[in-house]
Amino acid sequence: MSSRRGGHQAPALIVEDPGPWGVVSDVQRAMGGMMGGGGTRRQHSTPGLLHVPAKVTPIPAVGLAKDAVPVGAGPMRIAAASADPADRLWFSDDGLTLFGESPRAKRTWAMPTLTLGPVVAEKRETTLAPPPDSSHLGDDLGDLIVPAPGGQYGAVIVRDGRLPVLAILRLAPERALVRWITGVAAAAWSPDGRVLAIAGDWGLLIALEPLSPFR
Repeated sequence: MSSRRGGHQAPALIVEDPGPWGVVSDVQRAMGGMMGGGGTRRQHSTPGLLHVPAKVTPIPAVGLAKDAVPVGAGPMRIAAASADPADRLWFSDDGLTLFGESPRAKRTWAMPTLTLGPVVAEKRETTLAPPPDSSHLGDDLGDLIVPAPGGQYGAVIVRDGRLPVLAILRLAPERALVRWITGVAAAAWSPDGRVLAIAGDWGLLIALEPLSPFR
């Protein structure tokens, strides 16, 4: 699965969901072919999501919940992509604007097309703390876990070897791993939980509920 490069026009909706265990395809190429082939000399296409085998972690892996309210804890569709990187993401209170930050710039995107607004070139004065290793998923991660609307699920960025990973967790009644996407350094839910934004040095993707229109 892939999507068109550029943040100025949304691509056609892509309904395929790679399942609970995935990897960003651009990361797979940049790391020399994590899926068995490819390398850094290959031309990079717009990021997409590829299926990978389930990851062994210190907590049970239960996979997607079909009735989950927040996007990402259940099935999702990729609706738009941008080549602009980010290692921090957050939404406006009304969910119509996505904000992103990288070490040297701050950006805004209009939802759901990811139309890029003015870019503010600004070198970040502080360095973000490195994410914990994935072996700590069963530990008390405190504010590192970003709760989804409703509080039953949460997202946390961890590290698996050299790569950052987005882990979406079921928080209650027992902590479990619901979704795992290798190569993601930042994630944010819209206030209503219907949009999930994920990003890294490869760019940005937004995911929606499979059957619901935006707004």
